[in-house]
Amino acid sequence: MAYTSLADLRKSRGGFDSLMKEVEKIANPQSESNNRNDDRFWQPEVDKAGNGYAVIRFLAPPKNEDLPWVRIWNHGFQGPTGKWYIENSLTTIGKTDPVSEFNTELWNSGS
Repeated sequence: MAYTSLADLRKSRGGFDSLMKEVEKIANPQSESNNRNDDRFWQPEVDKAGNGYAVIRFLAPPKNEDLPWVRIWNHGFQGPTGKWYIENSLTTIGKTDPVSEFNTELWNSGS
């Protein structure tokens, strides 16, 4: 087991500034430099204090729709390589989904 000397720790102190910049990114997720903002989702504009507001209107369901909401089907599982697969299912939009079909085969096989 290798131990770090006190002298080595003192030399590496210069990395504290970069560490604090990363902490600042986490503490202020609204900053423009943060890559976690996802342009696919609307977010309200916020002021310097982080306050924002939005007017949300609940609309009647479209014609030929019985429910005023959308049901989303998704898949999430860890594969044999240890990597995760997390995606919305194509069945949500009325298309056939190969993952759903394979899942049904596995379920019916009892494996």
